[in-house]
Amino acid sequence: MRRLIVGRALLSVLPNSARGQNAPRRDRTLITVEEIERNSATNAYDVIRSLRPAWLVPRSRSITNPEGGQVVVYVDGVRVGSPDELRNIPATQVKEARYLSAPDATTRFGTDHPSGAIEVVTQR
Repeated sequence: MRRLIVGRALLSVLPNSARGQNAPRRDRTLITVEEIERNSATNAYDVIRSLRPAWLVPRSRSITNPEGGQVVVYVDGVRVGSPDELRNIPATQVKEARYLSAPDATTRFGTDHPSGAIEVVTQR
């Protein structure tokens, strides 16, 4: 019982950062240039596959489309096509990559985004 009381007393005086409560939360919809620089991937596809693999998983499966739709890729606001196009973008040129859900992609780019979109911003 005494250990429990001492343990709780210690936790109450430790700053939140020492308890891991102020650690920065990673945005699941964004990959920053800092994350890319720390990654050993050579192209945008491998960066995303390494850091946010869920972005590449087809969604919106149905009876008529059991495979689901692929995510649509945009580079600097221009539609380039499927995730395979990300292999043509060197990781060193990527400033950030962002995943947009199907509703967000439809609002931003129009219809035909059943699995959402990946928007890549390059360093110009």
